[in-house]
Amino acid sequence: MATLDGFPASFYGEPGVLGMVANGISAFMVLLQNFNTARTGVSAEGVENILAGVHLILIDGVCQLIAGLLSFRKYDHLSGTAFIGYAALWGSYGATRIFLDILCLFYLTNGVAALSALHTASSSQSVTFLQLSVPCVLVSGAVVQGFVSRLQVRGGQRFGSVIPSFYLSVWATWTWYRFTGPLLQISPVGSYGFTAGAIAFLVINAFLVLIAAYGNLVLLSLTVVMEAVLVCFLLSTLQQLPYQLEIAMLAVFSVICLYGTLASLVNSTFRPSVMPMGPPLVKDVNEQQKFSPALPCPMADSRGTSGLLKISRLLDDGGVCGIPTDTVYALAASCKNPQAIENIYNIKDRPAEKPICICISSVEQLVAAKPPFRPLLWEFMRNVYPGGISCIISKGDWLLRLGVGPAYDHVGTNDSIMIRVPDHTVTGHLCDITGPLAITSANPSGEPDSTHHGMVISRLGHKIQGVLCDGDSNEVVASTVVNCLKIDEGTIRIVREGCVPAVKVRQIFERVKTSML
Repeated sequence: MATLDGFPASFYGEPGVLGMVANGISAFMVLLQNFNTARTGVSAEGVENILAGVHLILIDGVCQLIAGLLSFRKYDHLSGTAFIGYAALWGSYGATRIFLDILCLFYLTNGVAALSALHTASSSQSVTFLQLSVPCVLVSGAVVQGFVSRLQVRGGQRFGSVIPSFYLSVWATWTWYRFTGPLLQISPVGSYGFTAGAIAFLVINAFLVLIAAYGNLVLLSLTVVMEAVLVCFLLSTLQQLPYQLEIAMLAVFSVICLYGTLASLVNSTFRPSVMPMGPPLVKDVNEQQKFSPALPCPMADSRGTSGLLKISRLLDDGGVCGIPTDTVYALAASCKNPQAIENIYNIKDRPAEKPICICISSVEQLVAAKPPFRPLLWEFMRNVYPGGISCIISKGDWLLRLGVGPAYDHVGTNDSIMIRVPDHTVTGHLCDITGPLAITSANPSGEPDSTHHGMVISRLGHKIQGVLCDGDSNEVVASTVVNCLKIDEGTIRIVREGCVPAVKVRQIFERVKTSML
């Protein structure tokens, strides 16, 4: 135990008070922000998220770290481990509020886990060091990486949640065997299971190297070095590990993660070419199709005005084209050409009883058509448009003033029509050029939605007249469909839950109803 000699008075302070107060303040601030989100139905974003992240990192992360170090100074290893774990948790949670790019957080969590796992043969037997390593590796490499995996699924990224989910398992198993194992005194017989797991990890990661070859050189390098790290893990289960090799591999892994973090953050903040990530080793077939001389239909680049004009001419001439939206790709036909709308049914093999909706660029287009809507419907549409929500409303002569013209009987049902106002600059400009478009998802009926222009080309390119190429979709599911036919009675009905959760739609509706009282 410590004595009075040689220690300042702060040694006898209670670091637990600092840790608990920091926990309480941060939890209360997050509670307030989440309560406001639940009440208004609008998620925090922009400056609000950045300020929340800075608060969590500086106030709770730093204070918990100080409390943890003071606890270790008092030889209270249990409290020290808990506080440092909380520091890693709050700091990582704060980072998720600040960083704009999912890949940035992916590289950051793996880098922190690798740095925490660095150790030497002598220090690996230190109980204090092991207690420090457990929360740092586990929280950053497993807990926060689980959050990254969830973001990857929602964002529809190229490798989705596969690599983050796998690395989550790797770091969790690594922590259990290398750091928690000595504390729990795992028997040699018990380590055989970890040997089998390490072999399985090696095989799975080999396939992930192939996936990363379609990404960039940084990701490819990361997966290759992870293969070497897993070899070290396998050797450690066999009691044959040269620790110098492990230190070297973890150090290289950490450096790659550091560069990936900085590059992803800088590129998402400024412009993509500031810090190169390297080209893919294997070219994506979807990207190659864009320049293929044997394409089944004309292509246009969404980044240029000439591309929009090209597609608009094809639509005006009665063609059916694949276009991007704020959710998934859609097949579009001009409302000036009813026959083109009929062709959509043949192209998709779509049942005749399934109506087609119309797409416009803004709510102001509806205002100009002067439909006889009640104030509650107007206010609800202004709160959900533009965005991934489609509203079913009553049909009427106002559709003729909107520009639907001869397509009146070819869109919607006899008494209702679904309106889409995508939150997508390209689609909005295209509708401004062509007028209202009849759209439906760009996939054969009953098959998954198209989330890349290459999918539209490969599945429907031989049946349509053009594709507006815009790369990966922002979402992996279609819009949420809301029946507003009885909105004046104070009710709406969720026909299909898509990219916008049904609970959020109802929150928006309740907020609008309350504001109209």
